[in-house]
Amino acid sequence: MESKLFIPPKIWRFIPAGDPLVDI
Repeated sequence: MESKLFIPPKIWRFIPAGDPLVDI
């Protein structure tokens, strides 16, 4: 899951809001 921290904010929008790492 740490790899998600390196994903650009724009892509984070496609990740389920249930993911704590997408809180930003």
